[in-house]
Amino acid sequence: MEEKVIGIFSLNMHTKFLNYGSAIQSYALQTYLKQKGVPSVIIDYVPLHAEHYFNKNWLFHYRKVWHPITFFKRFRWGLSRWKRSRKFDKFFNLYYSKTKRCYLHRELLSIDTIEDLSFSAFICGSDTVWKLDQTKGFNDVFFLNIPSVKGKKKVAYACSMASRDFTKEEIASFQKLTKDFKGIGLREKSRVTQFNQYLDKPAIRVVDPTLLLNAEDYAKIAKLPKQEDYVLLY
Repeated sequence: MEEKVIGIFSLNMHTKFLNYGSAIQSYALQTYLKQKGVPSVIIDYVPLHAEHYFNKNWLFHYRKVWHPITFFKRFRWGLSRWKRSRKFDKFFNLYYSKTKRCYLHRELLSIDTIEDLSFSAFICGSDTVWKLDQTKGFNDVFFLNIPSVKGKKKVAYACSMASRDFTKEEIASFQKLTKDFKGIGLREKSRVTQFNQYLDKPAIRVVDPTLLLNAEDYAKIAKLPKQEDYVLLY
């Protein structure tokens, strides 16, 4: 019998800012599930709002003639970004159990299966996957409203919507999109209070996935800094 796995959709590998928190939260969630004996796969998904950035060269992101000084500054930035990106990619390839290839938004809206994997459930989150101003409205992928998830269990974990309130129309859409979720865990206490007023199932407040692990878990992937008397404040 083919092993059932959990599929994870989140903001992690393809972000404009290469955020440490985004990278670690997916690692932490997957590690926690593994510790509980639950296999999972992170879907290598390029969010809709990041596709324009994903498809362009960092150095020549804008087509225009630059002043030599501007070009030099942008070249230095592009080189720094490239070095930083290589380190992040190394982390993803080393510590993520993920799909073999990445998927664009429009592709996930049309395919019925993801690499012939047998999924028992899907988790969306954490991070700001429900922040409408960032995701260009309601992102069907982050609400697990795609063909490959049909008939599977849906769970939201530590999703964040930031601080903006929903309009009446957005509330109606949100209710429709979350109607068949088995559980909804939110990161902000204020959002739990707000959305429990109109959800047909109670949302609960949960900790960020990074807090599901202990110091020993992170010690396994940590590297000692080359500098002496070094302190990291994040």
